[in-house]
Amino acid sequence: MIALVRPLVLGQLIFWGVIMQASSEGPENDQLEILPVEHAPEYVIGLPMYVAVTIRAGPDVEFYRLVFGNPVNLRTCLGVDATGPSKAIHIHPRPVVDATVGRKGQSLLSGESRRMLLDVSPLFHDAGEGEYSVRFTYAAPEAVAEAGAVKLRLRRPTAAEEALVRRVAPDRPKFATWGEWCLTTPEQPIAGGDLKDARALAFALALRYLIHGDQPLSGIDPRILDGLLGFYEPERDLMQAELYQERGDAAAVERLTRGVREKTPGMEWWIEGVERGAGFLRSLSKRPARGK
Repeated sequence: MIALVRPLVLGQLIFWGVIMQASSEGPENDQLEILPVEHAPEYVIGLPMYVAVTIRAGPDVEFYRLVFGNPVNLRTCLGVDATGPSKAIHIHPRPVVDATVGRKGQSLLSGESRRMLLDVSPLFHDAGEGEYSVRFTYAAPEAVAEAGAVKLRLRRPTAAEEALVRRVAPDRPKFATWGEWCLTTPEQPIAGGDLKDARALAFALALRYLIHGDQPLSGIDPRILDGLLGFYEPERDLMQAELYQERGDAAAVERLTRGVREKTPGMEWWIEGVERGAGFLRSLSKRPARGK
């Protein structure tokens, strides 16, 4: 059911080092659609499960009360129907817009897109090993859309991966989600070198490293993120753009934001933030300001 949608008058208008893949097109929806879902070829049980979900408004509608998730907060706007080797998973999205605390929803105008890089591991928290046929559903108080089916493979962690988590994320059991873990100051500082061999944990570890630390963002070499490949690249490029911005390198910022704008739909929200000097990474960072 679609509510609070304003029709328009006619004429108004990876894994570290692993290539990712996209699903087939989802069902047609002339009001709101999900573009092909980008995902990893394989996920490790107990580690983050990032997928990229891009929603797009139809040509003759405008939405004003949507709820968007991000890399550290699923926002319950995504649900899943999945069948696997031993069980089925059915979780309905339950987005909440709470005007009493200032969250009145966000807009998506005619033809606009919004890309969300989301950790969906909370939706698969008790899933076992094997291949799952998955359909993600996006919902907000005024809209709903279903993505095309994708195949996600889950496997148990290796001994080396378990050892990595014990070393770089020993406090992970204290938090309900990896997103909460990313946002919380680590008891032991993360070293930039830890990102090099983090593989399935690389993006979450990079976020925690960039958000927390005694050194300002201007002191971090943007090339530390170069290993984030595949469908992480748009977010990687914009995080690097923010790091270059902290260094005062306007040419690098312009090059990176232009590239994302040209190649990846749905990232305008982050790009505009960077251009205002208030990008997504800066909004989360608990590091000291430059020069302090």
